[in-house]
Amino acid sequence: MGRARRQPPRRRPARSLRSAAARARVVALKFRLGPRAALPEGTLAEFVVEGVTWPVLAGVIDGEIIATAGVCPHEDVRLAGGYLEDGCLTCPGHGYTFDLRTGACAHDPSLVLRRYRVSEVAGEIWV
Repeated sequence: MGRARRQPPRRRPARSLRSAAARARVVALKFRLGPRAALPEGTLAEFVVEGVTWPVLAGVIDGEIIATAGVCPHEDVRLAGGYLEDGCLTCPGHGYTFDLRTGACAHDPSLVLRRYRVSEVAGEIWV
């Protein structure tokens, strides 16, 4: 009689280092940018948010309050000096252009500029 074969241990699928609960906590954080009057019309201003390593760009574009990450997802270049035209922001570092309404990159579809949900409460802007 032969010996029974030993089965290899079952492998579990890899899990993200950040659990769903951790992601939910991150999404739940809100930061005050300031009064609505501080947001520029037709352009973006850079805001430094305590506890966030990168700046936030925010402004009013075509009547909509927009807030995005202040660095390019391509090479982490600050976007504050970028060129803004027709709702698109061009990175001053390498010329990548991002649609501010969707975050989509015109040069590389795999890159997306992070957008933040914006709310206005009692005249104050929160992201």
